[in-house]
Amino acid sequence: MILFLTNYWDYSTQKLIDIFKDKGFEDYMVITTSDIFEHKMLIEVNGDVVIGDRKIDFEKITAVWCRRFASLDYTDHYDNAIKDNFEFFGFDSIKFKEQLRAEFLTLISYINYRLKDKIWYPAASGNLNKLIVLQEAAQAGLQIPKTFITNRSIADSAKEGMITKSIHDANFMNSKNGYMMSMLTKEIDFDHPDVPSEFFPSLVQNKIDKEYELRIFFIDEEFYPMAIFSQGQDETKLDFRIKTDTPTRYVRYNLPEDIKTSLTILCKKLSLRTGSIDMIKNKKGEYIFLEINPVGQYGMTSNPCNYNLDYKIADHLIKLCNHENIKIS
Repeated sequence: MILFLTNYWDYSTQKLIDIFKDKGFEDYMVITTSDIFEHKMLIEVNGDVVIGDRKIDFEKITAVWCRRFASLDYTDHYDNAIKDNFEFFGFDSIKFKEQLRAEFLTLISYINYRLKDKIWYPAASGNLNKLIVLQEAAQAGLQIPKTFITNRSIADSAKEGMITKSIHDANFMNSKNGYMMSMLTKEIDFDHPDVPSEFFPSLVQNKIDKEYELRIFFIDEEFYPMAIFSQGQDETKLDFRIKTDTPTRYVRYNLPEDIKTSLTILCKKLSLRTGSIDMIKNKKGEYIFLEINPVGQYGMTSNPCNYNLDYKIADHLIKLCNHENIKIS
C-alpha cells in the first residue's frame, strides 16, 4: 500500500491520486494535515493510530509519498487555536504560535518514526540543511560555489561579485503594504551605502558567470534534466523565477555521466529517493551544484520537456506494490 502524507492544496499529490483512480489502483491511503484537525484522532504510543474512521495498518504500507504534510499554512484550526488562547489566557501570540507549531511538529515526527522502516519519497527527515548539502556535494565530487556565512562585509573575497540568498528554505511573507514577498537570489554590493556594516548572519556566494541553469528532477537514480536559458534578460540572470514579460526558454538536457554518478552518490548520502536539483553550467563549461529541494514542483520540469513525470512516478509507486494487474504506462 502507498500512504500519502500531504496537504489538500498540493497539486502534485492530487495529480498522482487521479492517475491511480484512472488506472484502477486502489491500494493507497491519503492522510492530510487537515484530517488531523477536522476528524477525531487517537494515537496510542506503541499502539493503534486512528484518524477519523480510518486505522493506519502499518504492516500493509510499502512506501510513503510525503509532500508538505507538516505545513500549517492555510490551516484555520491552527490560527483559531492561537486566537482563542490569546483571548482567554492573554498569552504572547508569537510565543504561543511557536509553541503550538513545536507541538504539532513533534506529533509529525512521531508519525514519521512509526513509518521509519518504509520506503520514503523524498525522505522522512524532511527539510535539508543547505550548508550540509553543499559540503556533501563537494565530497561527492561536485563543484560548488565558494560559500560563506557572515555578519560583516567580505567585499574582498570575490572579484567577480557576490550574491546572497536564504540559508533556510525561502518562505513567502506579507509585507506591510499587503504584497506577498519571497526571498530570491540577489546580487550584493558590500560597498553600497544601504548595506549595513553589521547584519544578521547571512549566506553569500561568489557570483557565477553562467551559460545556463539546470533543473534536474530525480527519482531512484533516474534523472530528468532541463536547461533554463535565463541569461537573455537582465531580470532573470540571477534567478530565473523572477517573472518577466518575455518567456524563458526551457529544453530537455543530457547530463554527463560523471555528473550523474556524483549526483547519485550525493542523493544516497542524503537518503533522498526523489527531489529537484539546481545546477549551473558556467561559461568555462563547468557544472556547479547549487542545492536540492526534496519537494520541488516537478511539473515545471515535466511540462516543458514532455517528461510526463506524473505518470512515471505513479507507475514507479505501483510497481513497488507488485500489482501486476495494473497497466503501466
